[in-house]
Amino acid sequence: MKIARQVMGLPLEGFVTDNRLKEIDLGVWDQLTDDEARALSPILFEKRGNDKWHVRVPGGENYAEVAARVTDWLQELKSDTIAISHGATTRILRGLLAGLDWRAMSSLDEPQGVVFRVTGSEVTRLDP
Repeated sequence: MKIARQVMGLPLEGFVTDNRLKEIDLGVWDQLTDDEARALSPILFEKRGNDKWHVRVPGGENYAEVAARVTDWLQELKSDTIAISHGATTRILRGLLAGLDWRAMSSLDEPQGVVFRVTGSEVTRLDP
């Protein structure tokens, strides 16, 4: 958020954080590469790859659980908002805002360092 605020010419301080926008908790796979997670749990890795919405890594979350906390956050919005989040959470947020079903939402890309603008249910990627 500080990087974004600096680029926008805003003070670096003066924002709030909300745990409902934190990145998905991958439990025992946290901080592992895909190759490491696959080596640790090959069957679970394939199962989750086919259904991130319902399949949870031990100690972590599935996409449905992230969607529930993000939906809770969305329902509290009362004005234009700038939100910063990470890959899976942003994917789920974009899918919710666009009205996608869980399969379409799960297949969205997860670009890093990208800005999206939401107007109604239209989600637009803003490239420099």
